[in-house]
Amino acid sequence: MSKIFSIVLLTLSIMGTFLVNRTSDYEIKTNYNMDHKWIKLPTQTGALNIELITRNEIEKVSFWLVPMGTSGWRFRTLLGIDDNGTDGWRLKWQFSNTTIYDHIVIEISRTDGETDSYILNVSNQ
Repeated sequence: MSKIFSIVLLTLSIMGTFLVNRTSDYEIKTNYNMDHKWIKLPTQTGALNIELITRNEIEKVSFWLVPMGTSGWRFRTLLGIDDNGTDGWRLKWQFSNTTIYDHIVIEISRTDGETDSYILNVSNQ
């Protein structure tokens, strides 16, 4: 069992994709490693790739940057909307070398009218 686990981790590392979260309905992948829902970004400019993989029928996925702290939602910034999942549900966020200590909220709108969300924490501190 540990041999298989090591092979999977090695494969993910070679691909440059790290598993972020897996539930029965969703799998979220990113190109940076994650520790307890925290993604540590470099202090220089770069790009964060996020991919949502799901078994559900999705209408659109919205990606929001939300400052940490209370009342942060009202200061959110829309990073992108993916309303065409033919190539997967994805976001590529180009970040700068400014201080980053935020949440990325992934809002999932399903075709049955239900919505789900998932929060990633991002920091370059």
